[in-house]
Amino acid sequence: VPEARFGLALCRASEDVTAATDSLNALLRDIPGSSLIPKVLFELGHALLKQEKRRAGVARFQELLMAYPAFPRRRDVQKQLARTHFALGEYGRAIALYRFLADSDPEADSDGALRRQLAQSLHRNGQFDQALDLYSRLLTARPQSATADSMHLARARLLAQVGRSTDAVEELGRLDASPLSAVAGRLAGDILFEGGRFGDAVQMYSPLIESPESGRTVHARRALALFRLDRLKDARRAADKFSKRFGDDSPWPLVFRLEEGRFRLRQREYDRSLKLFHEIEKDAP
Repeated sequence: VPEARFGLALCRASEDVTAATDSLNALLRDIPGSSLIPKVLFELGHALLKQEKRRAGVARFQELLMAYPAFPRRRDVQKQLARTHFALGEYGRAIALYRFLADSDPEADSDGALRRQLAQSLHRNGQFDQALDLYSRLLTARPQSATADSMHLARARLLAQVGRSTDAVEELGRLDASPLSAVAGRLAGDILFEGGRFGDAVQMYSPLIESPESGRTVHARRALALFRLDRLKDARRAADKFSKRFGDDSPWPLVFRLEEGRFRLRQREYDRSLKLFHEIEKDAP
């Protein structure tokens, strides 16, 4: 009878996970000491996670690992626990599990998936140097892997975060021939723009602006960079192009006029700048 109830709960799980969870909890209460308990805990943990009851799911998985250390799918439970701790922002616990899983059976991580997740957890936990080192070792070991491009991108974001903007842009340059080249170009442009390297930022943004996927930020920042380079005609053309593509219902057109006012100030064209600033003050929401 317990086996049949367990089978019925699994059948319900595909249609009504709440009903399946209730059935599994009831079954667990009714079979103390049964050899079926580990399987019930395993399925109950997954059912709770499907309901986004992450902490309850974690509790069931931890109970399973502690009470049944010989459970055949122990590594699957540990992987799910690591993913759930990461989702909960418990990066230290995720790190401990991913590190154990990767180190305890290196052959099971031949594709580097566990170590990539470990690197992500280290990054989120603020252990930047360790994350950078791990990304480097993974890329050195498998430079042509299917995930190499995404690791270059992750490593570049981390380099930028720790203030190594030149290294970050260099890392992104490795993606010129990649399907992620547009993403890499936007990120490189943003890093350069935020670092005040406006000429280099324009060079990065310019090939992207004709793409239908290029968003407002690429066009807007390119125009701002041109204003700040004192390339007024080019900047005005870029601002007009922005308005034609995205309309005037955002703050950006006002920002462009403000940048032109600053340009006039730098050129000591005080009457023109004063007129622009008065207009901006009048039009600002």
